[in-house]
Amino acid sequence: MHRIPSVSSSTESAPRIIDDRVMLPVRAVFEAMGMTVDWDEATQTAIGIKGHRRIFLTLGSATAWVNDLPYTLDVPPQTVDLPGGGTGKGPRSAA
Repeated sequence: MHRIPSVSSSTESAPRIIDDRVMLPVRAVFEAMGMTVDWDEATQTAIGIKGHRRIFLTLGSATAWVNDLPYTLDVPPQTVDLPGGGTGKGPRSAA
């Protein structure tokens, strides 16, 4: 288990409970882990990179890839509606 030092509690990036799962903002989690974050619009994939570690989370896919190894997620990453009518860019993933 990896402890995340801090995740912003701002309205836009606050964790949410969706269908009995805690969904965390991927960008905030990756950044709290000291990773650089990229978004591949063509594949709808969030990418976190730190040193040799690479994590890929694709919207709607229950498979996360960590250093070329697949990991099954309980809930696929998804976008969420934000207060004020916007939509969260990139996935949120189950904790």
